[in-house]
Amino acid sequence: MTFESTQELWKRKDHVKFRDVMKREHTVVSRTSLKDESLEEDRAGKLRRQAIIGNIGFDIFSVCYIDGYDTDKKFMVVNNSASELDSYNFWSLIWDSDCRVIVRFHSDNSKTHHWLKKIRDDEYAVGEFLIRKETIADKFYTQLELTIRNAILRKSKKITHYQYHGFADRDVPVDSAQLVFFLKTVNEKRNDHNTTKSDNKENARGPIAIHSVDCFERAVSICALDICLDQLTKTKSISVPDALIKIRSQTSLESFSLKNTHSLIRSCCVVHVRQIFMRRNPRTLTPIVRHSEAE
Repeated sequence: MTFESTQELWKRKDHVKFRDVMKREHTVVSRTSLKDESLEEDRAGKLRRQAIIGNIGFDIFSVCYIDGYDTDKKFMVVNNSASELDSYNFWSLIWDSDCRVIVRFHSDNSKTHHWLKKIRDDEYAVGEFLIRKETIADKFYTQLELTIRNAILRKSKKITHYQYHGFADRDVPVDSAQLVFFLKTVNEKRNDHNTTKSDNKENARGPIAIHSVDCFERAVSICALDICLDQLTKTKSISVPDALIKIRSQTSLESFSLKNTHSLIRSCCVVHVRQIFMRRNPRTLTPIVRHSEAE
């Protein structure tokens, strides 16, 4: 899937009306027929095809893939200027990548799309995608069970959309235990979605889409945290600098806020140790957490 540069986008908007572009992209090609009945059917097909086009907006959009601890391209970090609900690029990417779990981080005062805030069941259309949701509210996150239908292909997919609430994007979360529990929930949901359709084959799993409103660095930091927690679980030892170096080579970020990132990972790892390792055998399991000297 390719994306236009900002310059190409504005050049295209200046010369061609957007609705005309969408008509060319989505209109069914008429079949040549001498029968009036066939022509009428073709016209009806065109109208049905045009009618499925929903809300589409332009936004500055980019995406990068980040490997997990032992999983290639586990995360798909999305950075876009508009709400994902209004982004045709976003939902096209979700569909094409076979992503089944979306995670959205935002603070209480961030701009949340009104559709995401509604408790009642609802539906929303973006391009050829019709998205239906069922909301499951929790104390510190909201879970949306989505059914996204591609009206052109006439196929549907089940997707789980999580919204994590309650911390400012540039600050360390107050309750690390909640964040650790949340990431565990996200990983379990990814396994649930993919086990049924791929017999638990790791290379067949779609990525987890991570979207942090107004803060791309925060989304990348969450990926670093997940990598460290996974490594700690499997090896009883982690190296925060190694995890950050690995991630830095896969993103456009030249540097992280080391102090905040290390504080986030350290506090969550302590919680993880207390909840899991120390309960099993505190005498033999002594996890080692290595941090960078420069914070």
